[in-house]
Amino acid sequence: MMNGLKHGLWIIVILVPTTLQAAGIILPSCSVSATPLNFGIYWGTSTLVSTANITVSCNLPATTRVQMDPGLYSTNFTTRKMAAGKSRLNYNLYTTSARSNVWGDGTGGSWTVTGSKLTVYASIPGRQVVSPGNYSDTVVVTIIW
Repeated sequence: MMNGLKHGLWIIVILVPTTLQAAGIILPSCSVSATPLNFGIYWGTSTLVSTANITVSCNLPATTRVQMDPGLYSTNFTTRKMAAGKSRLNYNLYTTSARSNVWGDGTGGSWTVTGSKLTVYASIPGRQVVSPGNYSDTVVVTIIW
Protein backbone atom coordinates (compact mmCIF):
# COMPACT_ATOMS: atom_id res chain seq x y z
CA MET A 1 0.00 0.00 0.00
CA MET A 2 1.27 3.48 -0.71
CA ASN A 3 0.83 6.81 1.01
CA GLY A 4 -1.64 9.30 -0.46
CA LEU A 5 -0.30 11.63 -3.13
CA LYS A 6 -1.34 15.19 -3.82
CA HIS A 7 -1.24 16.25 -7.42
CA GLY A 8 -2.49 18.93 -9.71
CA LEU A 9 -2.08 20.25 -13.19
CA TRP A 10 -1.38 23.77 -14.34
CA ILE A 11 -2.88 24.82 -17.64
CA ILE A 12 -0.99 27.59 -19.41
CA VAL A 13 -2.79 29.33 -22.22
CA ILE A 14 -1.32 30.71 -25.45
CA LEU A 15 -3.46 32.90 -27.68
CA VAL A 16 -2.87 33.05 -31.43
CA PRO A 17 -3.13 35.66 -33.01
CA THR A 18 -3.14 38.92 -31.07
CA THR A 19 -5.41 41.92 -31.69
CA LEU A 20 -4.53 43.77 -34.87
CA GLN A 21 -5.95 46.90 -36.43
CA ALA A 22 -5.49 47.53 -40.13
CA ALA A 23 -7.09 50.32 -42.17
CA GLY A 24 -9.75 50.88 -39.54
CA ILE A 25 -10.83 47.23 -39.51
CA ILE A 26 -10.76 45.52 -36.13
CA LEU A 27 -9.79 41.89 -36.41
CA PRO A 28 -11.07 39.39 -33.87
CA SER A 29 -9.22 38.99 -30.62
CA CYS A 30 -9.86 36.34 -28.02
CA SER A 31 -9.06 35.76 -24.37
CA VAL A 32 -9.15 32.52 -22.46
CA SER A 33 -9.45 31.42 -18.86
CA ALA A 34 -9.22 28.01 -17.23
CA THR A 35 -10.13 26.57 -13.85
CA PRO A 36 -7.46 24.51 -12.07
CA LEU A 37 -7.45 20.76 -12.58
CA ASN A 38 -6.93 19.05 -9.23
CA PHE A 39 -7.25 15.31 -8.72
CA GLY A 40 -7.02 15.36 -4.94
CA ILE A 41 -5.32 12.41 -3.24
CA TYR A 42 -4.41 9.35 -5.31
CA TRP A 43 -4.20 6.12 -3.32
CA GLY A 44 -3.23 3.95 -6.29
CA THR A 45 -6.05 1.44 -5.91
CA SER A 46 -8.39 2.67 -8.67
CA THR A 47 -8.68 5.20 -11.49
CA LEU A 48 -9.08 8.79 -10.30
CA VAL A 49 -11.02 11.30 -12.42
CA SER A 50 -11.39 15.07 -12.41
CA THR A 51 -12.54 17.95 -14.65
CA ALA A 52 -11.61 21.54 -15.40
CA ASN A 53 -13.24 24.22 -17.54
CA ILE A 54 -11.85 26.38 -20.33
CA THR A 55 -13.71 29.51 -21.43
CA VAL A 56 -12.83 31.35 -24.64
CA SER A 57 -14.21 34.88 -25.19
CA CYS A 58 -13.82 36.74 -28.50
CA ASN A 59 -14.66 40.37 -29.32
CA LEU A 60 -16.22 39.34 -32.65
CA PRO A 61 -17.92 36.08 -33.58
CA ALA A 62 -15.15 33.59 -34.25
CA THR A 63 -14.85 29.83 -34.39
CA THR A 64 -12.05 28.81 -32.07
CA ARG A 65 -10.10 25.55 -32.06
CA VAL A 66 -8.56 24.58 -28.73
CA GLN A 67 -5.54 22.32 -28.68
CA MET A 68 -3.11 21.18 -25.96
CA ASP A 69 0.51 20.08 -25.89
CA PRO A 70 1.66 16.83 -24.21
CA GLY A 71 2.90 18.63 -21.09
CA LEU A 72 6.36 19.10 -19.59
CA TYR A 73 7.15 15.43 -18.93
CA SER A 74 5.69 13.67 -22.01
CA THR A 75 6.75 13.51 -25.63
CA ASN A 76 3.42 12.30 -27.01
CA PHE A 77 -0.30 12.28 -26.22
CA THR A 78 -0.57 8.54 -25.52
CA THR A 79 0.32 8.97 -21.84
CA ARG A 80 0.91 12.30 -20.18
CA LYS A 81 3.02 12.30 -17.02
CA MET A 82 3.03 14.36 -13.84
CA ALA A 83 6.24 14.63 -11.87
CA ALA A 84 7.33 14.83 -8.25
CA GLY A 85 11.11 15.02 -8.39
CA LYS A 86 12.24 12.04 -10.48
CA SER A 87 8.99 10.08 -9.94
CA ARG A 88 6.33 10.07 -12.68
CA LEU A 89 2.58 9.47 -12.47
CA ASN A 90 0.65 8.67 -15.68
CA TYR A 91 -2.54 10.61 -16.50
CA ASN A 92 -4.32 12.01 -19.50
CA LEU A 93 -6.75 14.71 -20.68
CA TYR A 94 -9.82 13.95 -22.78
CA THR A 95 -12.43 15.75 -24.88
CA THR A 96 -15.42 13.71 -23.65
CA SER A 97 -16.76 12.35 -20.36
CA ALA A 98 -16.24 8.81 -21.71
CA ARG A 99 -12.51 9.64 -21.64
CA SER A 100 -11.95 7.94 -24.98
CA ASN A 101 -10.63 10.85 -27.12
CA VAL A 102 -7.28 12.22 -25.93
CA TRP A 103 -7.11 16.01 -26.12
CA GLY A 104 -4.04 17.11 -28.06
CA ASP A 105 -3.12 19.01 -31.21
CA GLY A 106 -4.79 16.71 -33.75
CA THR A 107 -1.66 14.60 -34.37
CA GLY A 108 -0.74 11.13 -33.15
CA GLY A 109 -4.38 10.09 -32.70
CA SER A 110 -5.21 13.10 -30.52
CA TRP A 111 -8.22 15.39 -30.91
CA THR A 112 -8.83 19.13 -30.79
CA VAL A 113 -12.09 20.81 -29.77
CA THR A 114 -14.05 23.72 -31.22
CA GLY A 115 -16.08 25.93 -28.91
CA SER A 116 -16.08 28.61 -26.26
CA LYS A 117 -17.16 26.81 -23.05
CA LEU A 118 -15.28 23.55 -22.80
CA THR A 119 -14.81 20.86 -20.19
CA VAL A 120 -11.49 19.06 -19.81
CA TYR A 121 -12.00 15.48 -18.63
CA ALA A 122 -8.98 13.93 -16.91
CA SER A 123 -8.01 10.63 -15.37
CA ILE A 124 -5.14 8.94 -13.58
CA PRO A 125 -5.12 5.16 -14.17
CA GLY A 126 -5.19 3.01 -11.04
CA ARG A 127 -2.59 0.48 -9.97
CA GLN A 128 0.43 2.75 -10.40
CA VAL A 129 3.18 2.27 -7.85
CA VAL A 130 4.85 5.63 -7.31
CA SER A 131 6.62 7.48 -4.53
CA PRO A 132 4.60 9.80 -2.28
CA GLY A 133 4.80 13.45 -3.28
CA ASN A 134 3.08 16.44 -4.84
CA TYR A 135 2.79 15.58 -8.53
CA SER A 136 2.18 18.26 -11.14
CA ASP A 137 2.50 19.03 -14.83
CA THR A 138 2.04 22.07 -17.06
CA VAL A 139 0.05 21.77 -20.28
CA VAL A 140 0.04 24.61 -22.81
CA VAL A 141 -3.39 25.34 -24.30
CA THR A 142 -3.37 27.05 -27.70
CA ILE A 143 -6.44 28.86 -29.09
CA ILE A 144 -6.59 29.15 -32.87
CA TRP A 145 -9.18 31.16 -34.74
